[in-house]
Amino acid sequence: MQIKKRILSLLTGNAERGMRRLELYSQLGRRIRESAFDGALKELESEGAIMKTGKGYYELAPSRELLGGIFHRNQKGFGFVALDKGGEDVFIQVDRTGGALSGDHVLVSLSDGRDSRGPSGGIVKILERAHEKMVGMLCEQDGQLQLRPLRKDLPPLLPVQGDVSCAKVGDWAEAKLQSPDYAGGLPSVELVRRLGRQGSITSDLNAICREFGIPRKYTADAEKHAAALQAVPVAREDCTDLEIFTCDPMDARDYDDAISLEPGPARGQVVLGVHIADVACLVPHNSSLDRAARGRAFTTYLPGRTIGMLPDALSSDLCSLREGVDRLAHSAFLTMEESSGRILSSRRAHTRIRSRHRLCYEQVDRVLSGESDPALDKPFCEKLRRLNELARRMRSWRSSQEHFLPLEIPEVRVLCGGAPLRVLGMQPSHAGPSSQMIEEFMLAANVRVAMELQDRHIAGLYRNHDAPTEESLHEFAQLACQVVGGKHFHLNKRGALVEYLFGLSRKNGGALLSMTFLRHLPRAVYNVENQGHFGLGKTIYCHFTSPIRRYADLLVHQQLLACDLGRKPLPVEDVRAIQENVNALEMDIDQACFAVADRLKMRYLEQHQEEGQEGFLAEICKVSAAGLGIFLPEYGLMGFVAVTALPGNAWKYDHRAGTLCNLRTRRSFSFGETMLVRMTGFDPVRGEAVFAPARMDF
Repeated sequence: MQIKKRILSLLTGNAERGMRRLELYSQLGRRIRESAFDGALKELESEGAIMKTGKGYYELAPSRELLGGIFHRNQKGFGFVALDKGGEDVFIQVDRTGGALSGDHVLVSLSDGRDSRGPSGGIVKILERAHEKMVGMLCEQDGQLQLRPLRKDLPPLLPVQGDVSCAKVGDWAEAKLQSPDYAGGLPSVELVRRLGRQGSITSDLNAICREFGIPRKYTADAEKHAAALQAVPVAREDCTDLEIFTCDPMDARDYDDAISLEPGPARGQVVLGVHIADVACLVPHNSSLDRAARGRAFTTYLPGRTIGMLPDALSSDLCSLREGVDRLAHSAFLTMEESSGRILSSRRAHTRIRSRHRLCYEQVDRVLSGESDPALDKPFCEKLRRLNELARRMRSWRSSQEHFLPLEIPEVRVLCGGAPLRVLGMQPSHAGPSSQMIEEFMLAANVRVAMELQDRHIAGLYRNHDAPTEESLHEFAQLACQVVGGKHFHLNKRGALVEYLFGLSRKNGGALLSMTFLRHLPRAVYNVENQGHFGLGKTIYCHFTSPIRRYADLLVHQQLLACDLGRKPLPVEDVRAIQENVNALEMDIDQACFAVADRLKMRYLEQHQEEGQEGFLAEICKVSAAGLGIFLPEYGLMGFVAVTALPGNAWKYDHRAGTLCNLRTRRSFSFGETMLVRMTGFDPVRGEAVFAPARMDF
């Protein structure tokens, strides 16, 4: 039986060309009796598993069902194929991966019977590589040069072949996969170029940007071209007399949204103006700059480095709604009932505006708390408070109608500076009243524009967010049950889920449990079909308010502009192709941001530990037989404490209670508990850290 499995594995890895009998026998090893080998070959032929061609090659029999799917490789070498047609994932043993790596689109041949982990099979052919090139650190192990890939979903080591003169051990390097020549089930790689010495923040940033396809900044020629652009003429309303202001983070450089508030057409009504930079008038569809922006899809914000979707000449100047300067805007005017926050009607117009005030969140928060501001007159401060009250009523109305989820995610920004770059500190970000106020106004404008797209059958990109699966909700409900001591929660109905999540803020460990719930939610995506937004509780939603930094918003602006000019907007087929590109780039950018932030946070911990800090406060966010998942709230960093790092060796996981308990001392660990930890190891290449308790006196 073992010989047959090994023959199938070899043929799986060489599915494209097949193998001759002698080649098969030599690769199996001469210790196997030749008679046993020939017997296994005959059995496989009689079972219809393999066939012999006229040229004397053995191949997998074409009659066996071949299924397409995406391969996901485990760090230990085995993996699973998620089938294109759906259904159970197929388990792939280490020796039957056929050289496939995580993300590869493959053909899998199902085996007879099932593994304990589900149906099993072998990869017959790699249809499409997810990564033809990759970035890693060059190292030497057992006398062989190896590449340690940066991505965690790739194998920890890949053999290097060919010319290696461009890099040295310890360098970041870009490599490409070689033609199939699998060593131990893994493809070898060939070095392409050196990216810098691993260890400096600048080199690490360069390596991560290269791996995830983050582009370089625009060239001087591109900036010069952008600065000379002329706006497409379109009928505009002159709104320069309105008292308009921007409100952004203190360190913001591009201002793409502004607010105004004026009396409405009837008593008790007001008109809220949401004024957005009219980027589409300077970047028409399919212009050279539009193609460049589409290839970036987003502005990428990394610690110590910002790469704009648009050239600085536009994002920080011509399109930016700067204080005291006339700018072109695309405005949504929402007529509202001030006492309730209900939107009665809306209209959209291309405008010319002049921002009177460039405000930051911290400044407005002080005004909203009742403080005076010497830079702002009293009537304007009262208008800010009135706007905040309007936003509060809008939120209350929205809560009663849409049952939105509390989705505030705690974030800790890494502050970098200096030359060479170094980590200066951590900055927790909290959504204060002013940022919540601006967010409420942006949400309202986005919904009204999405409604117009749908009503007028204009192809656009909606922002969709699917509901979590029943399995995921059940898993979270079980955790919630363990945390509160056995009480059962039924969270499959939206009202019960929203009520429970809002109630978490009043409970110990509630913030941690709320953050854990967010990890159970699927990603939001862009789609030409409107499918609603589960998190926001909206039946329709799109992005319109940030065209300087998001291409999906710019596309919506371009589509509306085409209609306003009496031209044909893009058909849905063209927008669908853009949708796929934007979603893929958003995923890459998110991974790059996480990769940079995590590594810099770990470097910061390492620095503090070397300076004598005893430990770091951590909260337990997951308990398993393998150990404790932890969250360091001061740093916004996830980590893991292996059970082997805990004192004693008598730890047992109680599945029902969700605790890890020591059978001798009766000491136990559970979700939400705090502990002091120290970092015992840090791998800057893979972005992984190992933690252990800072104190063993428990």
